[in-house]
Amino acid sequence: MNTQTEAFGSAPGAALIKNDAHQHGLKALDRGKDKLLLDLKAVVEDAQALMKEAVDSSAQGMSSVPAYLEDRLSTVKDHLQQAKSAVEAKAKHAAAATDQYVRDNPWKSVGFATAATICLSVLVVSASLASLWRTFGDKK
Repeated sequence: MNTQTEAFGSAPGAALIKNDAHQHGLKALDRGKDKLLLDLKAVVEDAQALMKEAVDSSAQGMSSVPAYLEDRLSTVKDHLQQAKSAVEAKAKHAAAATDQYVRDNPWKSVGFATAATICLSVLVVSASLASLWRTFGDKK
């Protein structure tokens, strides 16, 4: 029995459960990305406001700025770490799914790799020939 079947069971709804888990992971990743972007935007806006205030205020008012910036940057670092963890988990899941597919379908995988290599080779050769044609083709 393969690991996907063990993880999700062999019931008819196993594929649906696996797809729901995949969709949930994508939604969580998007939410984390959106939250991180909002936090970064807030930090930039706060820095701009602080620079404007620094011009207008005294040195005494600026004493609280380092602590405030440190707090904001700490929040952004935490959200960045959460986003990094989500991306790592998604990459590990994709690698495990790919590995399992290759183990379950070795000949399909070899065929796909061969087809991709042939397509890439044709593109490289045609680009090289086109370049040679442009270089030497129009000279008389």
